[in-house]
Amino acid sequence: MKETSKPQIPETFVYSHEPYAGSIGDVWKHAILRFIVTTLESSSSPATRFIDAHCGSGRYQLSPGGKWQYGLAKLLARGEPFGLESESLDSAISSRQSPTTYPGSWLQVAQISDVISTIIGIDHSQDVLERATFTAKEAPTKTISFVQADSFSYLNQACLRQSLVLVDPAYCLKDGKGCDWEKLCEQPLLSKLREAYTLIWYPVYGPQKPDYLTQKYQAKGWEIRWPLRRKSAFVPSGCGVLISASLNRQIEGLEKYLASLAGYLDSEFVIRKPSHPGQNTPKNNIIVN
Repeated sequence: MKETSKPQIPETFVYSHEPYAGSIGDVWKHAILRFIVTTLESSSSPATRFIDAHCGSGRYQLSPGGKWQYGLAKLLARGEPFGLESESLDSAISSRQSPTTYPGSWLQVAQISDVISTIIGIDHSQDVLERATFTAKEAPTKTISFVQADSFSYLNQACLRQSLVLVDPAYCLKDGKGCDWEKLCEQPLLSKLREAYTLIWYPVYGPQKPDYLTQKYQAKGWEIRWPLRRKSAFVPSGCGVLISASLNRQIEGLEKYLASLAGYLDSEFVIRKPSHPGQNTPKNNIIVN
C-alpha cells in the first residue's frame, strides 16, 4: 500500500530539508497549506488527492540551535501554533518541552484532512523515499504512495484533476539540468499548474524572479520578509507561496491570518501582485505589522 516505485528519471542534485525544518519559511508554507486544505474541503469541488512534488522524508529532527528556533519555537513560546498542531507538538506544548521532530508537508496533510484520501510523494532520492515509506505508517488510514522521479517531468505527465499540488523545489540545481524558476514557467507545465489547485513555494533573493513567476501564473505571491542576521546575495530575505487563481475562492480570511502570523514571527507580510497588460512592473501591497 505504501511502496516506493522503481526509479524514474533520477536527478543528481542532493538537497537536505532537515536544517530548514520548522524555520520561518517552513512554518509560513505550512500555515498557508493547512489554511487552503481546510477551506478547500468545504468547497463544492474539493481536492481528493494531494501531490507533494518534492516530498522529502515526511518527518525531520529538530536540532538544538537550528533554524526552527526562529520559526516554530517562536510560535510555541507565544502559545500561538497557528494551526500547526500535531500529536508530537501538542505533547511538547503540554509538557513545556521543546519538540524533537517536525512533520513535513505531506504528513501534515495526511493528519488534518478528512477529504483527501490519496497522497502521492515525488522525490528523486531513493534513500529519502525509503524513509518516507517508513514515516507513512503514521497515517494508516490514507493511501500513500511514492514515486522516484524528476518532479517536473512527473507533473507534466500526470493528471492533476481534483488534486491539490504543492511544488517546493530547491531552486538550486548544480547538474546542468536547468533552472527551477524556468522549469516552472515552461509549457505545458505552466498551463497545467495554472488550471490545477496549485501552491508554489519560492525564496526571495530579489524582485526579478518572483515577479516573473507571479506574472506568468497571473496569481498572487503571499510573502514573509524576515530580519536578516547576515546580509548576502546567497541568503534569502524572505519567501513566498504562489496560490493559483483556481484557489481564489479559498483565500477569504487568509490576508488577516498571515498578517497576524508574520507579526508573531517579527517579520513583514507582503502580497506580491502580478502586473497587468501595459504595466511594466507589479505593485506590491505591503502590510507592515
